[in-house]
Amino acid sequence: MGSPLTAILDETVTSSAKLEPRPALAELKPVFNGTRMMAAVKKLASEEFEGRGIGTEGLAKAAAYIADELKKAGVKPGGDNGSYFQELRVEGPNGTSEQVKNVIGIIAGNNPKLAGQSVILSAHYDHLGHGWPGGHGRFKGQVHAGADDNASGVAVLLEMAHSLAKSAPERSIILLASTAEESGLLGARHYVKAEKDHPTEQIFANVNLDTIGRADDKFLIFGSSSAREWPFIFMGTTMTTGVKTQLVQQAINASDHTAFLEAGIPAIHIFGAASADYHRPSDTADKVSLSSLMQAATLTKEIVAYLGNRPEPMTVQIKAADPAAAPVATRPGGRTVSTGTMPDFAFSGVGVKISQVSANSAGAKAGLKPGDIITSLGGTPVANLREYSTELGKYSPGDKIDIIFTRDGHILTLELELGKR
Repeated sequence: MGSPLTAILDETVTSSAKLEPRPALAELKPVFNGTRMMAAVKKLASEEFEGRGIGTEGLAKAAAYIADELKKAGVKPGGDNGSYFQELRVEGPNGTSEQVKNVIGIIAGNNPKLAGQSVILSAHYDHLGHGWPGGHGRFKGQVHAGADDNASGVAVLLEMAHSLAKSAPERSIILLASTAEESGLLGARHYVKAEKDHPTEQIFANVNLDTIGRADDKFLIFGSSSAREWPFIFMGTTMTTGVKTQLVQQAINASDHTAFLEAGIPAIHIFGAASADYHRPSDTADKVSLSSLMQAATLTKEIVAYLGNRPEPMTVQIKAADPAAAPVATRPGGRTVSTGTMPDFAFSGVGVKISQVSANSAGAKAGLKPGDIITSLGGTPVANLREYSTELGKYSPGDKIDIIFTRDGHILTLELELGKR
């Protein structure tokens, strides 16, 4: 009796043996620094950065902050004239011409046979400032923190700078913190056209991080049809990391990966989850999940490291007629109307499935509910989110339109008075 290995066959007999607690023989250090990522989100989403809007001092401060963090991580500058910055001019909120900057770092490849080739890891750092462009009218003048959209993506990009800079990839990895995404993907499109040291025809692939701070149990992957290998790559990441992903079949091209798709480059967008705080002042740092950031970092590192060392080229499947490759017609300010609904981005059927309906919104007043699948707006069929968004762009606040939708297998029609964004 008294031995910790004693077998107690009689349940009326108890053992007094105890094992003293002791530390593990070995303890693995965390691969990524969650404290550092959360600090980056809080910094970028703070009042100091004014919502990182075009025309604000906060946007320039954000660019300087990101460049400084890249330097601390040991990532070399990849911008103009030996700097971290690539400058461009864009339209500001009052029609003014504003100078803005992409922030670029580079981890040079070490294989001479792949010289000039690059994998682009991108995340836009701009947001809506005080409500422009594309903000909801009732929030104009308020600071839009943009914590999930997209301080979260930038935080993970900066963590990749610390992690990937320690390695020696076969081909170069370029970290692109792009600007003016909210104005029509202008920073990313400028990079694709203007980059000289790593020209477009030598870009191997693009991995874009946008709104990844509030994932539930999986990440959505847009653009996975752009290369034959993407589905197999994500099968591998699930096996090796345990991070769940879902490949979205619809062409969702509202982020910077679209600039690369337009140029015939395989590109994906990693996305967390839609929320009612999208493009609102309520998108604040306290709602970003550390767990989501850590999982996004784990997933991103696995993908980018693989692409940086993959010997074979990707099998491009982009066709000029594909919706994913077609340039998106965008303008500063975006569309002006709102239905008050949030789409289910993972839905792969015909139409647009509603995941959320905001209280007291146009959709709520008309009677739309989560789960409804919209198939027609104003007499025009809409088969996917792209067509849905295009149709809404034709209307003005106060316009009344007929909506045809499916609910529980029944086809229904209602009239909806469009609200103002």
